[in-house]
Amino acid sequence: MKCIPMNLKTLFTSTSVDKQPAPLDQQIIHDNEAIHAAIVSQLQSAQNEILIAASWFTDQELFDVLEQKILSGTKAEIILADNDDNRRLPFDDLVKNGALVCRVRGAGYGMMHHKFCVIDQSKVLYGSYNWSVNARNNNNESIMVTNDSGTVDKMIKIFNETKEKAAKQDQQLVIAPDDTLAKQKDPVIVKKDNSFADVLDSMIAAEVANFDRSLLRQQGFDRAKSTNGDHQTLPKALDTVYSVFINDIDVIDDKKRRLLSKVEEQRLKATEAARDQSDLGVNQLEAELELKKQQAASAIVANDSTMAIHSEKITLNDRKIQSEEDQIRKYDNEINEQKLTFIRPEHRYFELIPLVVFGAILLFYLFIFYSSAAYIMIYSAADAEYNLKTGVVDIPEVFNPYALSDAWDKGPAALLFVLTFVLVPIALAVLSRIARFNSWRDGITWVGIFLVDAVIAYQVASVVHRVMVLRGDTIEKWHFTKILSDTNFYLVFILGALGLILFKYIYSKFIGYFEDRNPDHAALKSKTFIKQQEEAKQQRVESIRQLADDNGALEQQNILLRAENQLLQAEIEEAPITLVREKEKASLLLNQKKQHIQQTADIYISHIENDNLPISLHSLKDRINIFLEGWNDFLHQEYSIMKATEMSIMANNSIDLWQENKIITNKIDYRVTG
Repeated sequence: MKCIPMNLKTLFTSTSVDKQPAPLDQQIIHDNEAIHAAIVSQLQSAQNEILIAASWFTDQELFDVLEQKILSGTKAEIILADNDDNRRLPFDDLVKNGALVCRVRGAGYGMMHHKFCVIDQSKVLYGSYNWSVNARNNNNESIMVTNDSGTVDKMIKIFNETKEKAAKQDQQLVIAPDDTLAKQKDPVIVKKDNSFADVLDSMIAAEVANFDRSLLRQQGFDRAKSTNGDHQTLPKALDTVYSVFINDIDVIDDKKRRLLSKVEEQRLKATEAARDQSDLGVNQLEAELELKKQQAASAIVANDSTMAIHSEKITLNDRKIQSEEDQIRKYDNEINEQKLTFIRPEHRYFELIPLVVFGAILLFYLFIFYSSAAYIMIYSAADAEYNLKTGVVDIPEVFNPYALSDAWDKGPAALLFVLTFVLVPIALAVLSRIARFNSWRDGITWVGIFLVDAVIAYQVASVVHRVMVLRGDTIEKWHFTKILSDTNFYLVFILGALGLILFKYIYSKFIGYFEDRNPDHAALKSKTFIKQQEEAKQQRVESIRQLADDNGALEQQNILLRAENQLLQAEIEEAPITLVREKEKASLLLNQKKQHIQQTADIYISHIENDNLPISLHSLKDRINIFLEGWNDFLHQEYSIMKATEMSIMANNSIDLWQENKIITNKIDYRVTG
C-alpha cells in the first residue's frame, strides 16, 4: 500500500464529549443519477472531514467537488485501489492541497471491495455504487444514506481496519522473481528498459488470458445464489476460478506461433525505437553544442569590442590626467612665485606727476563749478529781483565767476554752505574707492553721480529761465519738459558729469599707484591669489583621482572580460571532444539497450517454447474481482444494504485468506508472477 499523508494530528478519532443523539435520517436510493446527486450533495455539505473508500474512482464530477472541498479547508482521506483506472484523475493534486491518499496494491482484485463515504463522522453513504462513470451510466446500483451513529462508527472502524490490513499485507506479499530472468538481466538496464518487458507481459496476457467477463460475473452471482451468499463456500469457488485460469494459460501451437511472431515484432520495434531515441539525443546534443559555440563566439566578439572601447577611454583619461598634472605644476610655480619676498617698486614719476597735476586741476575745477552752481540755485533769483528794483538786471549765465565773493558778501555762513555743497558730488566720485565697494555697489555710486548732476543742471536751468523772465527776455513759463530743449540744462549736466568722471578715474589710478607700493596690500593680494590657486589645484587633483578610479574600474572589467573570453574559447575547443565523448556514451547505451531487448526477447521466447509463460498476478486477481462482483450483485439484490455490506466484508475476508494460502505459501502456479 502506498499512502501519501497530510499533516493531521489525529485521524478518525472520536471525542469523549457527550453529544445529544440526532434524529435518525436514513434513506435508500436505487436510481443511479439520484445516487450520484446524493453523493455530490453530501460532499458539498461536509464541514470538517471526508473519508472515502472506493475500489474505483474515475468520476471527474465527483473528483471536482471533492477537490473544491479540500481547497476550502475540509480534511479528506481516500483509500483507492492501486490500478490503472484510478490513475486517470490527478489525485496527486489533492495531496498537494492537503489530502491523504492511500493506494492499496491489489485493491479491486479481491483485497478490498468497499464503496462508502463518511461525512464529518456523522453520516455515511454505502452500498454497491462505484464512484465511476460506468457505474453511473450502465450499472444498476443502490446505496443507503444514514446518520445512525452505530453504522457510522462501524464504517469508520472498517475504514481504519482496511488501512491496517492493507499495510500488513503490503509487507508480507512478496513474490519471488523468476531466477533465470533475474540472472540474465543487467539491473541497471532493467531499471531503464523494463517497459519492453511490460509490453511483452501485456501482449501475452491479452493473448492467452482472454475470458468472458460477463459469464464469470454471472457465475459469481449464481454461486452466491446457490449458497445464499455463504462466504465459507468461497474458497472452493475460487479454486474453480483458479483452475479455469490455469487451463486458459496453457499454450497451444497456434498461440505459440502468434506469440513468437509478436515477440519478434516487438523486439524489432523496441530496437528501432531505442536507435531512434539515441540518434535523436545525439542530434539534439550536436545542435546544442553548435548553438553554444556560436553563442560563445558572439560573446567573444562582443567582449573584444567592449574591451576596445574601454582601452580608448583609458587612453583618453591618461591624456586628461597628463593635462591636469601639467596644470598643477603651473599652479605650483605661480604659488612659489607669490611666496617670494615683496619688493617695493620704484616711483614711476612719468605716471605720478600727471596724476597729481591733473587731479589738482580737476579738483579746483569742481570746486569752482559746483560752488557757482550752488550760488546760482540759491541766490541768483533773489539777486535778480533785487537788481530789478534798482533798474539794472545782469544777463543770466550758467556759470557765475563771482559766486564765492558774492557769497562772502552775504556772510560767512553763505560762503561755508557753497563750499561744503561741492563735497556732495566729489564724495560720490571717490566713495566706491574709499569704501572698497563691490561691482554692484560701485554701480550705485555711478547712478548717484548722474542723478545728482542732473538735479543740479535742472535747478540751474530753471533759475536762469526765471531771471530771463524777470528781464523780459521771455514770457514763457518754465515746465519740466523744457529740459529736453534747454541748452543750459545740457551744458551744466555735461560740464559737471564730465569733470566728476575724470576725477573719479584719476583718483582711482592715484590710489592704485600707492597700493602697489604698500607691503600690506601686496601681501593680502598675494595671499588671496595663492588661495585661489590652491583651490584650483585641489580641483585638478580631485579630477585626476576620479580619472584614475575610472581607469582602474575599466582595467578590472577588461581583466574579467579577458578571463571570460578564455573560458569561452576553451568551451569552443572542448565542444568537438564533448560531442565525440557523448556519441561514444550514446553508442554504448544503445548497445546495452539492444542487448537487454534481445535478452528479454530470448527469455520470453524460451518461456513460450517451453510452455512457461509468465502471467501477471493481476490477471488472476482480475478474475477473482469479476467473480466477486457477481457475488456482491446477488447480496445487494437479496438482502438489505446493511446486511449485504456485512456479508460483502466477510466475503472479502475469505478471499484474503484464500490469497494468503495460495500466494504467500507459494501454492500458486510458478508461471503466475507478481
